Amino acid sequence: MGEGRNGVTREIEIVAPTPPGPPDDPATIEHAVETTRAELADLLAELDRRRHEAFDLRLQLRRHRTALAVVALAALGLAAASSAYRRRHRDRAPDRVQNLARALALVAREPESLIRAMEDRRAPTAPTNAIIAALAKIAGTAGQRAVARAI
Repeated sequence: MGEGRNGVTREIEIVAPTPPGPPDDPATIEHAVETTRAELADLLAELDRRRHEAFDLRLQLRRHRTALAVVALAALGLAAASSAYRRRHRDRAPDRVQNLARALALVAREPESLIRAMEDRRAPTAPTNAIIAALAKIAGTAGQRAVARAI
């Protein structure tokens, strides 16, 4: 059970030798009970000490600083690698083409939604509104034609 290692201390109580006599003698039985009780008390005291050490957070942080730092660095590295992987694979050309196709299909179905979305973004000047509306109409028409050709 790990006794005698990792700073485990145990005081040995010197108990008188077993008195001579038959094993059923009350003095022999009493001596065995006292010896067992003393050993159990020592074991319980050691168990209580270990419990206090196990749940002492500051002590555990002090003892395991290096392991905690390694785990924190590994988690940080994993998060950075995951972020870089997502960033790298998010902007691939097939994904962009697929997103453009979805947007054109949406505009082909509802060109007014693009007009509303563009108008809601900001309140630009009147000539800008006219240009945005014209571009939205052109994009809607082109989207409708592209969908019609694809079907």
